[in-house]
Amino acid sequence: MNDYWTLTELGTLFGVSSHVVGRTLKEIGLRTPTGQPTNEAISTDLARKFEGPQPWIALWKWDRKRVVPYLEAGGLERADDHVETQ
Repeated sequence: MNDYWTLTELGTLFGVSSHVVGRTLKEIGLRTPTGQPTNEAISTDLARKFEGPQPWIALWKWDRKRVVPYLEAGGLERADDHVETQ
């Protein structure tokens, strides 16, 4: 299973939209106001840039094992305990 998830994939885990996940990451200081991962998130490899649908579009993904506890601490609750996060 892929270790890095998009905001949409993370949203599925919590039963919320990618926008809610993104806003939560901003609130806990892991995304900038413009929506990019913070330097800390990038330097600690919490977020990685992948090639998007077009080569010039960056797609940021998040280390699912490490970001889920941050999102839970930020107030999100898992929608389904059966969703694989290990």
